[in-house]
Amino acid sequence: MQTMKSVRRYLQSLENRDRRFDLFVLTGIFLLGLALRLGYIALLRGAPETHTEDPYFYSLIARHLIEGRGYLEIASRAYRPPAYPWLLAGIYSVAGVNLFAARIVLAIFGALSCVCAALWVRQLSTRRVGYFAGVMVAIYPQFVRYPQTLYSEAFYLFLLFLGMALLMWALRRGSLVVAMLTGVTFGLAALTRETTLMMPAIVGLWLLFARKKFSRKAAKVWLVMAAATVFTVLPWTLRNYFVLRTFVPIATNSGINFYIGNNPAATGLPDWRLVPGVAWNDGANEVEAHKRGLQEGLRYAREHSAHTVGMWSKKVWLLWRPPVYGYDGLSLSVAAMRFMWLVFYLFTLGFGAYGFVKLWQSPAGTIILLPLLVMICFSIPYILTFTDTRYRLPMEGFAIFYAMVGLESLLRRAMKLNGPPLINQTILAGTSR
Repeated sequence: MQTMKSVRRYLQSLENRDRRFDLFVLTGIFLLGLALRLGYIALLRGAPETHTEDPYFYSLIARHLIEGRGYLEIASRAYRPPAYPWLLAGIYSVAGVNLFAARIVLAIFGALSCVCAALWVRQLSTRRVGYFAGVMVAIYPQFVRYPQTLYSEAFYLFLLFLGMALLMWALRRGSLVVAMLTGVTFGLAALTRETTLMMPAIVGLWLLFARKKFSRKAAKVWLVMAAATVFTVLPWTLRNYFVLRTFVPIATNSGINFYIGNNPAATGLPDWRLVPGVAWNDGANEVEAHKRGLQEGLRYAREHSAHTVGMWSKKVWLLWRPPVYGYDGLSLSVAAMRFMWLVFYLFTLGFGAYGFVKLWQSPAGTIILLPLLVMICFSIPYILTFTDTRYRLPMEGFAIFYAMVGLESLLRRAMKLNGPPLINQTILAGTSR
């Protein structure tokens, strides 16, 4: 009984607005996230490196950058988004071509993403829900795992959650300067993963849904954020035009990916292939491969519309399926991490559904749609092309928002916790709560 009272007292204290206490909790979240990520890196140190997956090619581009050869993979010059290879090039220029150093830096970005998650969630909900979200991102198995893999996910999640935190701040304060920083951050995120180019449209759609609750300041914030996003990406688009002599917003992989997902042999999963008759030539022919892939993919989708629509439902399942597969041949540590991911994933879906229903029943129901809109819109490119559970990691981060609201709602009922409304109804009014 005494233990329960102590837990309740501690949970109640999480709504404390004292800045020193807030810094203490956020620092604890950062250190927890960093310790787990560094621990997993140490656990798998010495594991063989792959030479056929994305991390190898990101690293190859980074090596070419520091060697003065420019943004070059083997012969392709825009097949992959540029921000992450540039980050690796920065690390290599300081520490040499050192994959361990790269993993440490990614672990730091991963830990910072936990703090950013806490910051954006608490501005849309409450401080305690924000802290819960930060801890969840810190301990979520897939988020812990990815700095070790050297994929771009850890860096991307940091940029995405930082952009969300800045967006909430800009809307809450009506600050156009912060709105500009938000757009720059989303632009850098788009240069890491192209789906983030949709963020201005997603936020605009959210504002339309909540139009009775937002101020003119919120509309100005959106306009500045959208413009800053576009202008952050624009220099790379211009570079692509001058190098490739064609319009490529970020990367040439989009047309190829579309064909991979829309051809007679498509399974919905990654199975790299080009249109028959198109030579790759180590990427030297990337523009033709991109254009022909888009043309042939569209032609196949039109001529086999019923099959294409049927594949969409299959891809939704492949994208969001629980990780109950793929354990064969895994080491004990990796298999254990995968099983923990399954547990956390089911927890997130269950509590997330409950949290969403609770919020939807509130007077400010439309305000809580932003994370859901991100999850839906970010899923669309993978449904149209091909998918894998790795691609849903950013969406799982947004599902955590609803899950932590669900957890908070149950704790308030079970432990009689006090707190402000679960949704910040003034977030779009240009005033703080």
